[in-house]
Amino acid sequence: NRIYSPSAINLLWLSASTSATVGAALEQLTRFFPIMSTQVRLKLERTADESRLLLTPVGDPHVQHIEAVLGYLGRGLNQLDDAGKGLFKRATLGRTPEDLSSCHRLLECDEVVYADAYSITIAHSMLDQPLVTADAFICTRLTDTLQDMIANQPSPDLVEQVKRRVQLLLGSGDISVERVASPLNISPRHLRRKLSQEGTSYEQLVDEVRRETAIRMIGEGELSLTSIAYELGFLDPSSFTRAFRRWTNMSPTSFRQQVSELPDGSTGSS
Repeated sequence: NRIYSPSAINLLWLSASTSATVGAALEQLTRFFPIMSTQVRLKLERTADESRLLLTPVGDPHVQHIEAVLGYLGRGLNQLDDAGKGLFKRATLGRTPEDLSSCHRLLECDEVVYADAYSITIAHSMLDQPLVTADAFICTRLTDTLQDMIANQPSPDLVEQVKRRVQLLLGSGDISVERVASPLNISPRHLRRKLSQEGTSYEQLVDEVRRETAIRMIGEGELSLTSIAYELGFLDPSSFTRAFRRWTNMSPTSFRQQVSELPDGSTGSS
């Protein structure tokens, strides 16, 4: 668990800068953020007025690690904002720093506030802003490279590696065992044997990833149920509905309604 090499971080930012819009760049950052750090989880949250990148600690990282990651993100976002239109609105720190002036300088942000979390607030109106550095050809190839890097990150847990790879392939139309095994440098047959030794199977892990992702996506409330079905790699919405009933004993529609009635928006999943 660490901040990875500058080369890997630069590759991630290059991928973001070649995205079509600011919003697409932020999605790219959150998707491949483990290349930058495995001790912090990055999530893009959107409201009616603004969006923010929320940093959540994984395990018990040192506070300086989180702040270093926040600094990387702040400087990177300012580089994306080449026209100076105010992409980076506000930085939120989980503690009050000893040297406020240094904090402003390192984050390259005029407004810094203090709360119980670390985040970067982004002007919501900027998400659809096209990037002058956009290049679909390069972005596609960089995305392929980043997918391989994510799948090949060192991990003592083969099950988690497989689930991480399946997560990346969801919605591609091909989540075959061959596509998962290849970046792990093992044959599909060997992968199945090793998973069997772990007390699971490839099909079971795919099912788990789909279940976890479906519950999360429905809870977020951003996509239609039809869109979620295709994002999860189902051939049609009815197949998704049958699978979701098997997972939860509820239809996706009933589950979404139940989630919307919760006061805190929690999915209540286990």
